[in-house]
Amino acid sequence: MSLDLNARRGGVALHDLPPLPPSRMDRLWAVAGAQTVPCGAFGIVVDGRLVAQFAMPADARVPPIGRLFPTVEPATLPPAPTGPTVMERGRA
Repeated sequence: MSLDLNARRGGVALHDLPPLPPSRMDRLWAVAGAQTVPCGAFGIVVDGRLVAQFAMPADARVPPIGRLFPTVEPATLPPAPTGPTVMERGRA
């Protein structure tokens, strides 16, 4: 996962993801301060690989992002994470 805060864009490349039923999606979240904000939802994963770009939400820029993590969520996309975390990236 990578971020370009000046361009307000990010990218994610994951592999070895399990296939999901149509009722589920992978969703990327950012933790900025005490706030968890959605950054993108990703549906179909081909051969266990996901490569996607996303726009950073305005409220994820300040305070700085402390970590990024994708979860498996219902296709209805809840406003906060409810499903299991697939992986996590903290500040380097």
